[in-house]
Amino acid sequence: MSSIISPQSFFPRIKGSISEKKQVYQNFIDLTVSKIFRLKSEGNLDFGGGEYSPSATDPCSPVKNSIDDSYGWWNLHEGYFLLGYNESFSLQDNEVAVIQPHPHLLHAGCFHSTLLQKKLDEDFRVLLWVQKLGVNLKENARISQLMIISL
Repeated sequence: MSSIISPQSFFPRIKGSISEKKQVYQNFIDLTVSKIFRLKSEGNLDFGGGEYSPSATDPCSPVKNSIDDSYGWWNLHEGYFLLGYNESFSLQDNEVAVIQPHPHLLHAGCFHSTLLQKKLDEDFRVLLWVQKLGVNLKENARISQLMIISL
């Protein structure tokens, strides 16, 4: 029988910039954004993988509103972006991670797909869609929720 692993018990297995007090809830752990990339060219996919190439990207730099600010903002226009997370983890064979958009992200007019993952590392990217009016994301904003299921 499958069950949700307690976020409090899974928390020590996560590496990266995370605050137990601010990011751990009854069933979820919030994941935070560390980097954003703008897509700048098409990718290539074939049936065998020999002609695969990812889309080229440019990093987006956050901008501080004031010199005294500790964190900057990404001011994103309509379109698709690739996001990286601060957090990382690897799961056991009998575990799967469900990563879904944070409700605040949805209410800001953006979304990413719900994903099933076995690991999250510094190379992992999620595709973010930004609505027509754009969105402002602060560095380390909570953009996704993580739930770990034991199978």
